[in-house]
Amino acid sequence: MTDSMIRQFPLNRISEIREHPENFRLEIAIPFMAFASGNQRFPIELGQPSDNPDPLRSMVILSADIQSRDNRMYALGMMRVTYDRYTSKLVSLDRIWSGLENPPENVRENQDLYTTAARRFDDEDIRDMFRSDARTGGVTPFAVSLQPYAERPSFDCRFPELGTLSWVTGGRGFPWGELDPDLPAQFSSLHMMCIKKRVFFNEKTPLDRCLALLWFMHMVPGALDRMAAEADSAASIIQVRNCFNQKDDLKQRRFRWSSEDRCWCKTVYNESELNDELEAVRDIMMDPDDRNVRIIETAPWERYKKR
Repeated sequence: MTDSMIRQFPLNRISEIREHPENFRLEIAIPFMAFASGNQRFPIELGQPSDNPDPLRSMVILSADIQSRDNRMYALGMMRVTYDRYTSKLVSLDRIWSGLENPPENVRENQDLYTTAARRFDDEDIRDMFRSDARTGGVTPFAVSLQPYAERPSFDCRFPELGTLSWVTGGRGFPWGELDPDLPAQFSSLHMMCIKKRVFFNEKTPLDRCLALLWFMHMVPGALDRMAAEADSAASIIQVRNCFNQKDDLKQRRFRWSSEDRCWCKTVYNESELNDELEAVRDIMMDPDDRNVRIIETAPWERYKKR
């Protein structure tokens, strides 16, 4: 141990640490962040596929920076990932892509953060990320986004030829807390999830967010299963209006406020979930006739589109 390390470590608190270790923690960087370096060779092996003859499955994790003035994407990070549908384990990180397109002035001044990014969005590169291949049985990858309500409309506007993709949320609305009790019951940010798992990442570009999300998908049991099920399944969106006095009860059941629809919403993926939620909403609203409740059925490729 060097002199500088000794000076930094609070030796006078060792006895306190021993008595109450729950009050202290050591944070480490998310290991997957190393994949962002420009000298990586792809594919990067993340696990071994099983002997099951079923084809593998691919997804594209993406994150964008959006200009609030005109809802235009100016920075985009993407990574294509293959996983084993039989074991629900990641198999490989196949490709990483990032780009800039007409960034605002403050980003232009700090373009060194985007040293591995293309200086424009290449439509052919983006399409390549979503092309099917023999390993996946010809099935098109689905998209995973931290903010699909914000990112899909901008993405579809810039790349209308990819408007039939299925999108899945990895952020708000995804049940991280149900799959891992150490994580927050309500998603607020990747950084809050990192605090709970005692890890950190230095967010500089959209690609950093993608890698952090990939790590959580790798570490949290059941996350891949849930996302694949959402990508393949039709959904029912429950919308509840005129419920100001009941909003806390709805939040407890993981309803979220939709500023676009001006109501509280929750998405469910099977009839059993739908019936359970409707029964709970009727009790909360004391409204057996569902006068303030609306059900919207959506196909996987319609989800998160701008309405």
